[in-house]
Amino acid sequence: MVQAEYQYTNSWEAPQPQQELPRVQRVKKTYRKVSKGKLLAKLGVAAFVYGLVLVFLCLQASTLGYQIVQLEGEIRHLESTNQRLQYEIGKQVSLDYVEQYAIANLGMYRPEQNIKVAKAEVSGSAVEVSTPVTVSHNEDKTLHKIYASLVQLAEHSH
Repeated sequence: MVQAEYQYTNSWEAPQPQQELPRVQRVKKTYRKVSKGKLLAKLGVAAFVYGLVLVFLCLQASTLGYQIVQLEGEIRHLESTNQRLQYEIGKQVSLDYVEQYAIANLGMYRPEQNIKVAKAEVSGSAVEVSTPVTVSHNEDKTLHKIYASLVQLAEHSH
């Protein structure tokens, strides 16, 4: 069996041409040498530009911080002014202030505490006036105000 695989042909015969393998071409690559000095110069310029951008951004951030602090101060000032104005408005519309202003500047006066009321009765053709009645503090204040206004109108119409 091993002999069957062995070739007994003469070795002086020309060998039979076998299939040719395709040739592989070699490509030459050329590399450019970069000098270390140029590389370091480029890296230095890049680092300098990066540093400038970084400094610019830090300055912008600090400037905006100062503006924020200034605006917060203005807000506090405006809020205190607003509160002061609200206090003044409240003081101007209070009933005590309105009463004092009416007495001092408009010539108004407070009605007496006990108002005397005259009651008139019509019977036939004669009008009878009864004795004055004192109105107490317990009665409704609205009725006091209405009656006081009517009395003042009656006094001024004569």
